[in-house]
Amino acid sequence: LVLLLLMVRLVVVNLKISDRFGKMLITGGLTFYSVPFLYHLLMSFGLLPFMAFSLPFLSYGFHPMVLHAVVFGLILSVYRKKAIVGSMLSHQS
Repeated sequence: LVLLLLMVRLVVVNLKISDRFGKMLITGGLTFYSVPFLYHLLMSFGLLPFMAFSLPFLSYGFHPMVLHAVVFGLILSVYRKKAIVGSMLSHQS
């Protein structure tokens, strides 16, 4: 449930960003997070065949954990700077 809420929160953050590059970063991070999560969810219900890859933030392993932490760091950085980029875009117009 927590991982699903995290995915929903990423979608909400993506809707609040107006910068195209920031939106692409968040969309890529959302895809990088949600595809393995949804595959694991559907695999546990028996709707998809079994495959071995890491579940975000829960599976054992150093590299997947670091990759997901870096992606979420990028997303949080874009979200934190949304007001700064929005004000810069309005001054340029």
